[in-house]
Amino acid sequence: MRTKEELQKYIRDEVSNPIIGKFIMDMTEEGVPYEDIMEMAKKLIENTPKVEKEMVETQLRVEDGERILSTIKLK
Repeated sequence: MRTKEELQKYIRDEVSNPIIGKFIMDMTEEGVPYEDIMEMAKKLIENTPKVEKEMVETQLRVEDGERILSTIKLK
């Protein structure tokens, strides 16, 4: 089971940063003006900590539930 800090780092490195980076690259390739891209990206970046917190809490609940279920002996 990962610690809360390990999950936070994983979600930031593997989920949040790649999604935001891809969004910026896609908008750049489509020719959207830089100022408009940054205005849209700012909203994503501002909400990232909230979304990451919810993802970490959900994953910890899932892992805890799996741990509990693994200790129950079914007949």
